Amino acid sequence: MMSRHPSPGFQFNSPGNVRDALFLGDCDEGVARLAELLGWADEFDRAVREGQARMREVIEANKRAREAAAGPGSTQDGKAGCSCL
Repeated sequence: MMSRHPSPGFQFNSPGNVRDALFLGDCDEGVARLAELLGWADEFDRAVREGQARMREVIEANKRAREAAAGPGSTQDGKAGCSCL
């Protein structure tokens, strides 16, 4: 389990525990540390960078689509952008 708080139902401190493991802290930090311990740090870092780049592309595409759907003279809130008053 990776969490900031241990959850009930696990046997983290039990002497007979052979299955439950706990990383207390930030999930992103825990996954990065696990990847490092497994020798996958380079692959993990590359996957994170590629995922972040893809996310930026999707956000920009969605923004352009919203702007195109709103049409000329519209603002983000959908109201006309008229300043004639």
